[in-house]
Amino acid sequence: MGLENVFKNCRVDSCDKDVEIIDYGCGQGLASFLFLEEFYSDFKKGISKIKLIEPSSLALKRARIISQRYSPNIVHINKKLDDLETKDLETDQSLWKIHLFSNILDVNNFDVDKLFNKIKKRN
Repeated sequence: MGLENVFKNCRVDSCDKDVEIIDYGCGQGLASFLFLEEFYSDFKKGISKIKLIEPSSLALKRARIISQRYSPNIVHINKKLDDLETKDLETDQSLWKIHLFSNILDVNNFDVDKLFNKIKKRN
C-alpha cells in the first residue's frame, strides 16, 4: 500500500496555525513531498519549518531541494535515528507538528522506544 492510499484516510482541516513537519528517515523526501502535495493548500499560514532526518547525505541533499518548494526554513540532520540527541528533536512550541515516519518501518537497526522517548521530551 502506497502513501497515496494512506492519505486517502487522512484529513487536515484547514489549519490556521503555522506548522512544522519532522520527517524521520526521510530518504529523498518522498513522504514529505507526497504529504505536502496532498495537503499543502489546507495550511492557511503555511509551513514554517521542515526538519529532515536522514543518515545518507546524498539522499538528504535531494530531500532538501524538494522541500524548499514548500518552506524556506529547512533543517537537515545527517544522522542515524539512534544517534539523534534530544536537542536535535527540539521544536518550536508555538507550531503545530506533523511527524512523518513512513520510511523507518523497514529499518531494523534502531530502538523505536528510545526514539519516541526523545521525541516526547522535546515536543
